Amino acid sequence: MSPTITTPAMTQAGMISANGGDEARGAPDGQRLYYRSPDQWLMFSSVVSEEPFEMSTPERLFPIDHFETDTIVGAHTYDVAPDGRFLFVRAEEEGDAELANRVVVVQNWFTELERLVP
Repeated sequence: MSPTITTPAMTQAGMISANGGDEARGAPDGQRLYYRSPDQWLMFSSVVSEEPFEMSTPERLFPIDHFETDTIVGAHTYDVAPDGRFLFVRAEEEGDAELANRVVVVQNWFTELERLVP
């Protein structure tokens, strides 16, 4: 499946990548579309013009082959934060299974931080 984008200025969806991709996510400011390429790169395309609508040629950001790729249909393994940074789900590595069922809760963490970093 190829990433597509639909905007109010368009009457139909427009294709961004002829090479395919998945997990398309829009930037918070609406000026970029990010997606995972078939060769496991995080790609982006920027809005060039809104009338008529035009997107830039997709560009590679960084490889993401070490992040999770097997997802439930409709789920995403990454997201774009309001400040433009990314949050990824890391792929499980050997030995991670015993940590998967552990949760560490730190109470009064600010007090602990002040103690460690005066």
